[in-house]
Amino acid sequence: MANLQQLAKDSAIYGLTSILGRSINYLLTPIHTYAIPAATGQYSIVTRLYAATAILMLMLSFGMETTMFRFLNKEGGDKQRTYSTIVTFIGLLTLAFIGIIVAFPNQTATIAGYPETPYYVVAIFATVALDAFQSIPLAYLRFQKRPIKFMMVYVGKIAFIVVLNFLYFIALPYLHINPFGLYDANFTIDVGFTFYINLLGSIASTIFLMKEICIARPLIDRSIFVRLFAYSWPLVLLNVAGQINKSADKLIYPYLDTTPDSAVNLSIYGSVVKIAAIMTMITQAFRYAYEPIVFAIAKDKESKEYQAQTMKYYLIFMLLAFLMVVGLMNIFRHIIAPDYWAGLYIVPITMATEITIGIYYNLSMWYKTTDKTYWGACFSITACFIYFAINIIFVPRFGYVACACAGLGAYIVAVLLSYFIGQKKNPIKYPLRDIGIYVAIAALFFVIMTWSNNHLSKWVAMGVNTVVLALFVAHIIHYDLPLSSLPVIGRYFKKS
Repeated sequence: MANLQQLAKDSAIYGLTSILGRSINYLLTPIHTYAIPAATGQYSIVTRLYAATAILMLMLSFGMETTMFRFLNKEGGDKQRTYSTIVTFIGLLTLAFIGIIVAFPNQTATIAGYPETPYYVVAIFATVALDAFQSIPLAYLRFQKRPIKFMMVYVGKIAFIVVLNFLYFIALPYLHINPFGLYDANFTIDVGFTFYINLLGSIASTIFLMKEICIARPLIDRSIFVRLFAYSWPLVLLNVAGQINKSADKLIYPYLDTTPDSAVNLSIYGSVVKIAAIMTMITQAFRYAYEPIVFAIAKDKESKEYQAQTMKYYLIFMLLAFLMVVGLMNIFRHIIAPDYWAGLYIVPITMATEITIGIYYNLSMWYKTTDKTYWGACFSITACFIYFAINIIFVPRFGYVACACAGLGAYIVAVLLSYFIGQKKNPIKYPLRDIGIYVAIAALFFVIMTWSNNHLSKWVAMGVNTVVLALFVAHIIHYDLPLSSLPVIGRYFKKS
């Protein structure tokens, strides 16, 4: 199908963007974890504040990314006035938020739980406000099918941030260079500088998006805004509840784990989940490419078949990535410092959560394309209650492993609710048999790889796991992705 080919092409472009960005961003984890020992517990500050900002950004962007795709693809709508209304609304919202936190820094820091470091909190909250505003022109680039500029802004911002982090946390202290009096006489590192650097990165990327921002006229069309708001407010609840299911455990963890090592445990948990970021890359690339296409073909006859096949191929590649990380864990673990390795056993759980999030995102399109977004809010809020219940009941006894299991359990519930209700409201015939076979094979191979990692020497285990991974790839090629179907090299297999 042409749309599947377009999805593959767009996913490759956005996937490359995500991989480049995440790969560069990966460098922040070793920079921070090697510069900030786990025993200090300081990394918990970074973990908690970034968790809070992930939720805050969704509130400030107000679900307008998805809303914009929906309304710009509607026939008969005024695209210019719609885009201008969205940019103006989000712009005013973020300006008001920045004004409040700058006017009341101590109160903001107290609410965030760090009253002793108000400038950290103001810096990171201002950053998230700018990022929320940027999400609209970045989404507009996706709508215009301009992935190259999207890549330049996205990757350029991350590279800029990583370079400055490397200079501050590693290079300058090592060389004993102290420009502008950044350090004291002992070259003590201030963890708050990571927040200041992020703010500089967001300011720079906003400047690079000025052309897309200035395309919008400063206006709010009342009739358009009413329709936008009616569609988007359930998305705010949906997105915030979904992000809570990923991030809130890091915010409430200090209140649930009352042991003396609570800050250390949170530091370990916050760093270990970064290894699962490869799954986030694939999900993000899929989302960037998938959403504009689905809204564009929502009324076509092939739309449901497209969504069904997309689910299958998404799962295939997510399971492949899952097995790759598990099989090569002896390599991936070096992303974080050795004193954080105690939490590596939860990585498969967090990766399974990312897979489930992607499934839920695919299933979510039925209520987004039918303008029934309130269903998504109901699903996510239900999952959120389950998430908090698991955390509150089990974290005091089992620690951060309960946090990881809570996220997975909550999203499984959301997936089941969305699937069964979606099949009644807007039925789609998913290839459940094929999907089930892949999940069963991946589960078997996961058990083999885990045993190999635990009972064989490092290099022997990697050899065994590579063979197992090759068998999974061979199954994919034989049944669902024959080499003759691939671009460029496919012509040689067709001839043979």
